[in-house]
Amino acid sequence: MLLNGVESTFVCNAICYPSCTYTWYIGFQVWTNASHELNYTTSLYANKETVECQVQNSLSNLFVATSVTVWVARGPMDMTISGPSSVTVGDSISFYCFPNCNPSCDITWHYRGEAFDGDTVSVPILQQGKRARANKLVLHVAHFHKTERLECSAVNVLSGKTGNYTVTLHVTDPVAVRPITVTPAIADGSYSLQCVGAQHQSNIQWTKNGKPLSTSDRVHLADNNVTLSFDPLRPPDAGVYECIVTEQGKVIPGVSYELKVIYGPLTPVLTQSGNRPVGQTTFLPPGTTDTFFCSAECYPACTYVWFFNREMVATNGCHSYSISTASIADEGVLECVPYNPVTQNYAAVQTNIELTDGPKNVTISGPNSLQVGLKSTFECSAVCSPPCVYTWELYGKTLQGSKVELTISHYVATETLICIAVNAVTGNLAAANETLDVTGAAASETLQNRTSEASTPYGPLYLEIVGVQVVTIGIPYGFRCSAECNPPCLYTWTLDGKTSHESELDVIFKSIVSSEVLTCEARNPDTGETSSKNLTLQVAEGPLNVSIKAPVMLVNGANSTLVCLAVCSPSCNYNWYTDYQTWTTTTNELQFTPPANSKSETITCEAKNTLSGLFASSTITLWAAAGPKFMQIQGPSSVTVGETFQFSCYVDCIPSCNVTWLFRGETLTGEIVNVPVLQRRKAVMVNKLVIHLEHFHKTEPLECIAVNTVSGKSDSATKTLSVTDSFSLTVKSGRQWYRR
Repeated sequence: MLLNGVESTFVCNAICYPSCTYTWYIGFQVWTNASHELNYTTSLYANKETVECQVQNSLSNLFVATSVTVWVARGPMDMTISGPSSVTVGDSISFYCFPNCNPSCDITWHYRGEAFDGDTVSVPILQQGKRARANKLVLHVAHFHKTERLECSAVNVLSGKTGNYTVTLHVTDPVAVRPITVTPAIADGSYSLQCVGAQHQSNIQWTKNGKPLSTSDRVHLADNNVTLSFDPLRPPDAGVYECIVTEQGKVIPGVSYELKVIYGPLTPVLTQSGNRPVGQTTFLPPGTTDTFFCSAECYPACTYVWFFNREMVATNGCHSYSISTASIADEGVLECVPYNPVTQNYAAVQTNIELTDGPKNVTISGPNSLQVGLKSTFECSAVCSPPCVYTWELYGKTLQGSKVELTISHYVATETLICIAVNAVTGNLAAANETLDVTGAAASETLQNRTSEASTPYGPLYLEIVGVQVVTIGIPYGFRCSAECNPPCLYTWTLDGKTSHESELDVIFKSIVSSEVLTCEARNPDTGETSSKNLTLQVAEGPLNVSIKAPVMLVNGANSTLVCLAVCSPSCNYNWYTDYQTWTTTTNELQFTPPANSKSETITCEAKNTLSGLFASSTITLWAAAGPKFMQIQGPSSVTVGETFQFSCYVDCIPSCNVTWLFRGETLTGEIVNVPVLQRRKAVMVNKLVIHLEHFHKTEPLECIAVNTVSGKSDSATKTLSVTDSFSLTVKSGRQWYRR
């Protein structure tokens, strides 16, 4: 391979004795008495060179010759594309690419991100006296954009050198989707779109977001599919609509129209820090910091007004309300009112804020004594916000509820009743106990028998310890030691090396141990006889401080790990509840996948001590990530080179989206700002971008891309900018005149 204007070296090899002389021939040029090497510079316009070498023996004068023909690689150069500069959607147009290549070039066309191979043809254009070779592309214009780039790429088959040539095509579309009226597209009203430019005898098909349109009794077509009507219009009707017209076998996709439905506010929701939805009442621990967030389905974006105890609070239109240090002054009704500045509709959502308190002042109310065989009712109460959960301990049994009904079936001297109150939110607990005398026929008969035998000492007999066998740290327990004894016995308790001399013993365990042995010894003071009995106590702790560790938000159809945290010894079993399903696990983890259409999930974890049977629960409500949706770019549609312009990207996204911009092939990052909205001096959160236009192109697309920070789902909005230049160039009489 040779190159025009570039020196190349040719070498002629021959076996010759005693020596040889060399003569070189290239075209009309001759080199005599030359060496076996020739350095030759190819002319600028040669297509190929034939090089001949003649070798002659210096003694015998015999000679031999050989030749070689080498192509000269040239181009691609002086590339051009021949064809119309304006095209119409639905037409097929021929374009020719002239690459000026030697010996030839491979041609590839690029249009709308796709590559095409054309056909090599001869065209009646003379180049150096020969018909020019060109590459022909028949382009079918199927999509509308104001301008499109058509590029021809050529690669020399010998040198590998490449070249490109690009033309800008101005695309027109005779068909377009347009609204019939200029009134805004407001939900719950009627609205119509029309396929403008389509003939009534044409075949018309509609698409929404690139898919065939489905009609219904609310969405219907008329006038041979020319008119698309919505009655009434609903928020899900928002999307990109296109009509595709077929006329005389030619398919013409029309200019699409993005229908943005104005609606809302709908389904207002309050959430707390960590995206926890709140209910009618929200409990805050004193001294804590929290933030409330308000959201609603709304287009365009709503503004928000906050009220506390019916008085407006200044939040500068922000969708959040913060409490720095929760105190009594923060107790009351907090209300958020989302407001749509276009429809002027509003909604409201509220919660009653209360501080957590208690349990304290735990009391047991009921009769002062028990009668054998008769039912008695007792009620436990405490100062507690929110209301406490109550557990009763009675002769080794556990009962639930604020009220219990008891019936003593046999006589004992006294009975101890314990009530444990647990705050359902904080997990704090407190207890109260009552020791009740037992009366009744059995008690009177026993006393009469003992009186008749009072003169004869006996006992201790039938020694027993009355009390629970499982104790929980932090809860007071009562034990009673009794025996048949005359005169009455003296009692000694022994626990953990400590002694007590009463018939009843109150115990609170403060640290965890595997078990403790409680010993009661009864001694007859007259005879000195003794009897003892042991009760092995198993010690449990918790469940305390039950909480659920969960992701900030759920992702529909994706698996999430939930962990139930609780202080629990020796161990806990866990029950998980949602509105539609229950799980029981021996570990504290739950793998949970919300349904595809779920907006939020309320999940409860109940931790139950495997030894004591006591349980406590925690409930959390998690929202599912939503959006981005209803994206919109606001800003000027026409811009001028050399000036600076500001654009704002609005996006509906839960919990939030990362926003980037694309402009002229560059990725830009805007800033989250409060942009003033003229309605009622409120502001909405958007992403702002300031660009300085430095280059001229008739149109430029500006794209805003939003990515949900939790689900990773993305969406984009594009705004086409019409660019003008304040300078223009006019050529007159061979001189250049600048006109501003």
